[in-house]
Amino acid sequence: MRQTKRTSGNFINFPINWSAQEEVGRVKITRGVLVLLISVIVIGLLGWLVAFLPASYPSYSSESPAQDGVKGVYRLFKERGVEVARWENHWGDLPDDQGHVLFIVAPEQFLIPETARDRLLRWVSRGNVVVLWADPADPMVTELGFIGESGDGKEKRARMEPVAAGWLKDVRSLYFPRDFRLSDYVELDDSWKDTDGIRRMGRLNTGKGSIYYIPDPEMITNRYIEQADNLALPLYFASLADTKVWFDEGVHKGALSVSGNREEDTPSSPWQLLSGEAWLLIFQGTGLFLLWLFWRGKRFAAPRQETVTEVRTSDEYIEAMGGLYQWAGLGRESLSIQLDGLLKEAAKHFGLPGNASRMDTIRWTRRFLGDEKARRLERLIEEVEQAPSKVKGRKLIRLSREIQEMREEIAEWKTAPSTQIT
Repeated sequence: MRQTKRTSGNFINFPINWSAQEEVGRVKITRGVLVLLISVIVIGLLGWLVAFLPASYPSYSSESPAQDGVKGVYRLFKERGVEVARWENHWGDLPDDQGHVLFIVAPEQFLIPETARDRLLRWVSRGNVVVLWADPADPMVTELGFIGESGDGKEKRARMEPVAAGWLKDVRSLYFPRDFRLSDYVELDDSWKDTDGIRRMGRLNTGKGSIYYIPDPEMITNRYIEQADNLALPLYFASLADTKVWFDEGVHKGALSVSGNREEDTPSSPWQLLSGEAWLLIFQGTGLFLLWLFWRGKRFAAPRQETVTEVRTSDEYIEAMGGLYQWAGLGRESLSIQLDGLLKEAAKHFGLPGNASRMDTIRWTRRFLGDEKARRLERLIEEVEQAPSKVKGRKLIRLSREIQEMREEIAEWKTAPSTQIT
């Protein structure tokens, strides 16, 4: 069999060796299989690295050697022969016996479930101690009965009042990186002040146990633990343990959202059912499947760019819900529910207890956000309370929008509270 090729206007005849062409094809196939195998091996190694390499530690973790970790205190306890361990489960499984001390350092959960808090308080009342190191804005502070405040926001080396109890007698001064302190407006069973009369540590008794609160968690981090006499403070709390000292890592890993009963424990998502080996197999299988599609000639087109985008706004949502509530005759009820939610969120942001009165919420709104926003909140409360049972559409939408705007303004407030009430 012969084939012709046209060149420069002439026909040149030459033979083609089909056996050589088939050999070239086989070489190409062999190279393709080799590339495929190498790709699968590389993907497998990447999957192994993703599945098994340790992740970075969260801030304030007793496992973290970084500057914002507290591994230095944990190792200090180990070297001094203190029985110390990490707690990575929920509070429903805390040891049943007494004499334990639980360190909770800067919990990373916005709202502690009420059932988890009740279990913790019952555990304390049986004769155990909780030491909470947390910023004043942390919700757990108010949920456990304390209120913290900020000073001038600058680091401070505070001279402490002399105390004769254990390790505290060795404390002459403490270093506070952010100068947080306890509020004078909450009654405590005991407190420790500096020589300027500022509360630096507070205690509340619960049954046979106690809860201590220190409002500046950075003072025991690896960065600041050796400043002033900061080392002596955690050593004092460790001396209160007759059994063991625990560092709670569950507050950094979401364990508080899990039920306290072992038989009810379920993964927080279906993805947690898969082990590291399963993820590795899925990763490899996906890579192999994509390579097979490519080998079979299945190509992937570029994504189509949409020329028209439509973004739903909060006003459209409010108008739609307002029409629905008006049609159902639930105008005032819906406004009351929205207003109650606004007041609860405001109280939570300002560090007030959950059952704070509306007048207290208005007063603290004036303190932190100014007179204008306090008057707006007072007017909103008055309009909702005086609204008829069937609110007209425009008024319902207007009040709903104003409540939502006030909620967003309070949520955006980041300034720590001052030490004086205006």
